[in-house]
Amino acid sequence: MKKMKKLLLSSLAICLSFGMIAQNQLSNIFLQDQEELEMHNSTNINNVTNLKAGGDTIWTEDFTGGMPAGWTVVDGNGMSYDWTISSASNITADYTNTTAIASTSGGNYMLLFGDNYNTGGGSTAMDAYFQTSAINLGTLSGGTGYPAVSIRWQQKFRNCCSGNSMSMTIQVSRDAAFTPGATTISYEANPGVAVNAGSADPEMTEVNISAVAGGNYTGDIYIRFHKINDSHYYWMIDDIELFESLDNDLINTASYFGTLGLPYYQIPDEQVSAIDFYAVSLNNGGVDQPNTTLTVDVNSGTFTGTSNSVYSVSGNIDTLVCSTQYTPSTSLGSHTITWTIASDSVDNVISNNTSTSSFEVTDNIFARDMDVVDGGRDNGGEAYEYGNYFDVITNQTLTYIDINISTNANVGAVVYGAVYLYDANSQAFVWQESTDDYILTSSNVSNGDMISLPLFSPLSLTGGEGYLVVAGAYGDGGTTDDLRITTSGTSAPGTSLIYLNGSSGLDWYWTTATPMVRMNFDPSWGLIDDNNKNAVLGQNTPNPFKDHTSINIELISSSDIALEITDISGKVVKHLELGLLGTGKHSININSDGLKSGIYYYSIISDKFTMTKKMIKQN
Repeated sequence: MKKMKKLLLSSLAICLSFGMIAQNQLSNIFLQDQEELEMHNSTNINNVTNLKAGGDTIWTEDFTGGMPAGWTVVDGNGMSYDWTISSASNITADYTNTTAIASTSGGNYMLLFGDNYNTGGGSTAMDAYFQTSAINLGTLSGGTGYPAVSIRWQQKFRNCCSGNSMSMTIQVSRDAAFTPGATTISYEANPGVAVNAGSADPEMTEVNISAVAGGNYTGDIYIRFHKINDSHYYWMIDDIELFESLDNDLINTASYFGTLGLPYYQIPDEQVSAIDFYAVSLNNGGVDQPNTTLTVDVNSGTFTGTSNSVYSVSGNIDTLVCSTQYTPSTSLGSHTITWTIASDSVDNVISNNTSTSSFEVTDNIFARDMDVVDGGRDNGGEAYEYGNYFDVITNQTLTYIDINISTNANVGAVVYGAVYLYDANSQAFVWQESTDDYILTSSNVSNGDMISLPLFSPLSLTGGEGYLVVAGAYGDGGTTDDLRITTSGTSAPGTSLIYLNGSSGLDWYWTTATPMVRMNFDPSWGLIDDNNKNAVLGQNTPNPFKDHTSINIELISSSDIALEITDISGKVVKHLELGLLGTGKHSININSDGLKSGIYYYSIISDKFTMTKKMIKQN
C-alpha cells in the first residue's frame, strides 16, 4: 500500500510551475509583499502651512435620488455586468442568496452582479466600473483646496475564485479619462480577503487620496469604482463620503510576524526560533509625521522592540520593521503581540494605531493557520492535494498529519496526508511519506473534526530544510464536491499550495487562503490509534496481497471482536466472528477465497468501537 501511494503521488509531476521556493527564498517572497505595500501610493505631497481642522465632510452621495446626473457606467467586455441602482432587500447573485447592504442610509445602493449573472451564468472575466462626474475641490473649499483629503464608503461583497485583492479597486484621477500617471492613483478596495470569502455587512472602508486630491489642489477630481479580471459574486456600495483628513492620523493598516518570513500560530517547543515583526503604517492625516516609529510588545513587557524612525509624509505608506527579534521560551503557552505606531505628534484617532495577534508554543503541533475556520476549499470531485510549506528549524520526527474537515464534506469521502521535501537543486518537491486513506464518518463531517492521520512510518525531518505537508483526495470522478478542507487566515503568495486541474492544466498553484493542514509530532505514534483509545488496527501485510494476508490488532481491554471485509461499493464480502479476545496483540490470517482483484476495506468491530483500513487484492 505504501509503495502504491508513493507511485500515485509521484505521478502528479510535482515540480512547481512558478519559481520554486528554497528556504532562504521564502523570506524574499514575503519581503516582496512588504515592498509592494510600501511602494503603493508612494507619491509625496508638499508641506502646507494654512492647515484647517480635519474631519470635515466635503462631499457625499447615498443614491437616494437614483443614479446621479453625469455619472458614467461602463462595461468593458460587452457583457451584462453593468452597475445598477438597487433598493432590493434580497438579491440572488450567481449561486449566492444574500440580503442588501446594511448601510447607514439604507434604501438605494450601487450593485454589481458577478459571473455574468444577468446573461445566464458562467465565469467570464469582467471589466466594469462606475465613475462620478467632476467634483471641483476649489468650489467646495471656497477656492483654497484642502491640505489632505480622504474617501470613505460602505461596501458588501463576496469574492469568488481568484482571491486577487487588486481585482476590486477605487481609482481617483484629475482627468475624466483616468490617464495613467501621477494624477491617477488606484487603491485596493478589498485587501486581505480570501478566496470565496465575503466582507462584513457593511464593511467601512477608508482611503487617503491626498496624492491626487490634497496639497490644496483646486481643480476637478473623478472617482471610479472598478471591478477588473476574474469573477466574483457581487459588490454593493453605498454612502460615499469625501472628507478633510485629520491633521495627525497614523493608521496601522497591517502587521506581521514570522520566522524566516512565515507566521506560525502554533509552534512545537523543539521548533522555536527567532521571530521578526513589521507593520505597515498609513499617514492618513494632513500633516507630515516626523519620527514615526513602530513599537512591538510581547506579553506585556516580556519583550519590547522598536523600528528605526521614519519621516512619514502625509498620504504615504511606510513599512516599519522591528530592529530586534524575539525568541520565545520553550515553555508551553500563549504569546500576545501588540504592534503600536506613533510619532512625535498626538494622534487624533489613537484607536487605529494598534493591532494585536497571538501564537502558542505547543508540545507537538506545528500550524500556519489561525485556528478559526473562515472558509474552505473543496476538490470539485476531482483528485487534489492542498497544504502548507513549513521551514523546519531543528531535527524532529514527524508522526501525524492533522487535517480539519469542513462540515460541507461528504460522509464516506476518502482523505489522506502526504509530506514532500523541497529539493533546492532540482527545484521540486520530493515525496517523503504518506498516511493511509481515511474514510470520513458522519461524526467527522457534522463536527468539522480535526483528524490526526498517522504516517505509515515516522519521518525524520532535517533542520534547515523545507517541507510541504498536504491533505489529499482521489475524488469521485467529479460527481460531487466530496472533500472540503477548511481554511483559516491568509498566506503569502507561493507558501500555501494546491495541486489540481486549473487554468494551466494539472499543476501546482499557490493560494492566499491558508488550509488547516498541520504537522503533528506526537511521540505516541504506534502505541495507540489517535482516533480510538480502545485498540490499534495495523496495516495488513503483505499489501497488495494474492493468496493470503495478515492483520494485526492490539486491544487495550478484552472485547468480543468481529472482522468484516467490504468491497468498494460497501458490500460485505467476508464476515468473521473472532469471539472474545484478550488484552494485547493478536494476528488474524485472511485467505483470498472469493475475492476478486480490487480495493477492499477491512474493519474490526466490537460494541465499543469500529476501526477500518484499506487493502488491495491482486491476481
